[in-house]
Amino acid sequence: MRTKAKLFVAATLVANASSLSFSPSQAASLINDFYKQQNRFKVAFLICSSKACAADLVAQWIDNSKHSKDNQQTHIISTDGQKQQKEQKKASSIDYRRAAVFLLYGGLYQGMAQEYIYNDIYASLFGSGTDILTASKKVATEMFVLTPALCIPAAYLIKGLLGGDTVGVVFKKYKNDIIHNKVLYINWSIWIPVNFLVFGLVPEHFRVTFVALVSFFWTMILSTIMSKK
Repeated sequence: MRTKAKLFVAATLVANASSLSFSPSQAASLINDFYKQQNRFKVAFLICSSKACAADLVAQWIDNSKHSKDNQQTHIISTDGQKQQKEQKKASSIDYRRAAVFLLYGGLYQGMAQEYIYNDIYASLFGSGTDILTASKKVATEMFVLTPALCIPAAYLIKGLLGGDTVGVVFKKYKNDIIHNKVLYINWSIWIPVNFLVFGLVPEHFRVTFVALVSFFWTMILSTIMSKK
């Protein structure tokens, strides 16, 4: 009897769950209501910090998988089993300091700072219009002033400070990645078209959330570039 009762309850729950459906407009309305009810900076921090940390962990998993395969190919024939085991363990480990760097960078800059920059500073400088001229001014400022001077350097600075590096070492690494790893050009190739959408089409209260979705993939790329020696 108890088994039948449990099956009946489970079937009822499944039937009720299947009858619940949300249209895109309903989902957007729920997000909009949540955003309005909460502190916008807190929402931005929570969304962007968790996104950036998750993106870094995915990037680490991909890097570790590649390194593990390389080690297996290099040490197929090895008399030093202990050395091989140690290298494989290192390749599969998670760098939690690196993950913490992107959690802080995501929350503080990509979340809270960009919430203020996008919806307050740019609005006061260029107005709140979404026409092509206003959007172009915002995109040009974001891409060619803020990105090379603040956006990307902030990630390198947080990583360097947590790792005990001096400011000089941090910016030497940043300069090297601009010249040899094309970090700035990769950023522009992604964010110039995305920012035209952000400032031309996306409503203000969805901008940081929209950017967070796109920047998941950018953060993976940035994490991989920054981890290169």
